[in-house]
Amino acid sequence: MFSKTSNRNAFTLVEVLVSFVIISVISGMVAIALSGAQRQAQDTRAKAMIDRLNLSILRLYEDESQRRVAMPGNVRDGEAVSHAQLIFKRDWLRAILPNNKADMDVGSGRSGAPNVAPIPYRTNAVEPPVAPAVAPENSRALASQRYRQRVMRTLNVGTWAAAWDLWTPEHQSAECLYQIFASSTLDGEPLLKQLRTRDIADTDEDGMPEIVDSWGVPLLWMRWPTGFYLKNRWAADESDSTAWPTVGELAAIIRNRGDDPLDLLRMDPRYRSEYDYDLASTTNDLVDPRTNSNSIMVDKLTYAVRPMIVSAGSDGEFDLVTSGPGTGRETVGDDFVASLRVADARDGSVRQFNRAVFFPDPFFTLNVVGTGADSPRPLLQRLGAVSDVNGDRTDNSADNIYPVLGF
Repeated sequence: MFSKTSNRNAFTLVEVLVSFVIISVISGMVAIALSGAQRQAQDTRAKAMIDRLNLSILRLYEDESQRRVAMPGNVRDGEAVSHAQLIFKRDWLRAILPNNKADMDVGSGRSGAPNVAPIPYRTNAVEPPVAPAVAPENSRALASQRYRQRVMRTLNVGTWAAAWDLWTPEHQSAECLYQIFASSTLDGEPLLKQLRTRDIADTDEDGMPEIVDSWGVPLLWMRWPTGFYLKNRWAADESDSTAWPTVGELAAIIRNRGDDPLDLLRMDPRYRSEYDYDLASTTNDLVDPRTNSNSIMVDKLTYAVRPMIVSAGSDGEFDLVTSGPGTGRETVGDDFVASLRVADARDGSVRQFNRAVFFPDPFFTLNVVGTGADSPRPLLQRLGAVSDVNGDRTDNSADNIYPVLGF
């Protein structure tokens, strides 16, 4: 009986199909691994970038906040000097570290643009009302002018009014951040050297360069993110009172933040409001972030606010308030306040300036300390507040990349 042997020189169809399946599975696993590695690399690079840029902007902020305005010889006393220096520092930081194009617009002469206001100061100890003197100061106007000229060159136009019209507001904070880095130095080195070609783009195609993260999304730059600290809970429905903070919770946040480093002598009149405020009896009261309540004071006090640069993360959405309502300078509240409270007399009586004076306000609560200012903004309308901005009922702020150091 003969045995038949089979000599095959090729794979059977079943073997080929099995091989294809195995190769497909391995390829899929490799693709998933590579995709995960790429996402991890982008995340790591974005975190390193945010920390690096934020530390640089913090150093720049600290350096610029040390500048002082030269006061005339008729200034009354140390408290009057400190009051005037506080006003100057806040507006100088607005001019040298612009958050949006409106911050550069001051003193431009463009129709509708605000003027560079003189610095008010007290020259006498007369009981109220106190007549203020004013000190014109040109460095703020020059700083804004330099930025405007750079923007005009960037957009290749001959007037600031033309540049204003061409510059779209969509990503203006990232565009202002680029202008700051292009105009500033630290340790003798231009800040722009910290950026690579891939870190700069023009995603809205308005001709203004933006600093972008590793996903190509423009960064969010906030000089004074006052809303972020007091409204830091995301909620799909802001009318849900279970997500509202209490007075006690906001008071604890403000205590932990500490005093405003620009105002070490506590010359901002809102410090005096704190003394008059009965916190203990209202500690459990809820604070509605959608509206302003004149019976609530804790959300109107001042505290330490430092600049912040944020990446939107892999989803490209911040779910943070990036600009406030109103016209003109959206990052500073109404500038002129009537009956502004100044240093009290020794007998405790209140001193006030007898006419409207310049007093820039990053906290948007100025009518607490004088008349004629904007009404205090609700927490939801302050820069950096966490909210369902795009209305998709998804917390897109969860993967935001915030600075770790100096936060």
